[in-house]
Amino acid sequence: MKAKIFGTQKIIIRPLYKRDIFRVKDFQNFINSLVKEKAQILINKKRNHKEEREWLKTKIKELQRAKTVCLVAEQKVSSVDRRNIACKSGSSLRQKKIVGMVDVCLGDGHKEYVGTLSIGIRKGYRGIGLGTHLIKQILSLAGTCLRPRPKIVRLSAFASNKAALGLYKKIGFKKIAKVPAQYYFQGDFIDELIMILFL
Repeated sequence: MKAKIFGTQKIIIRPLYKRDIFRVKDFQNFINSLVKEKAQILINKKRNHKEEREWLKTKIKELQRAKTVCLVAEQKVSSVDRRNIACKSGSSLRQKKIVGMVDVCLGDGHKEYVGTLSIGIRKGYRGIGLGTHLIKQILSLAGTCLRPRPKIVRLSAFASNKAALGLYKKIGFKKIAKVPAQYYFQGDFIDELIMILFL
């Protein structure tokens, strides 16, 4: 896919591919970067290689069954950055780093017409329009690629995550419920906000 400019960053947006199973370390590095910075996401412990591989295998199976759609945002790593990555991780040089991911997954049974949206953006890539673009693209894909076609897309968010809530509202999600004390985050109980969008 073509690269797109967000702020000053040149980023490639592409679907999750079957061959991504061979890039487990890159996906593991992405999710663990969010955990390390204590981002307001559901995952609170770093994933090991086996856990990330199983997650990718499951996600790829769901893609093949048209039960999920997933987009990956990645950036080419400069030669200086590649050297730094190799020195820090002791791994082989990687050509791209994952800076964001978004997916919509269909529910089961009587909830198969409801898609659940999840998104994560790496620190340093927020506030430049990447999240808005990813969500709009994934909603379009969900409406055309998922079977059955979802009628509603829902998401759950930390009530304290004002930036994310503002983004979701701007795209058209409506708050429908607040569930008290659903997340324990940095020593506090945080409410969960549930938002939906009709497709």
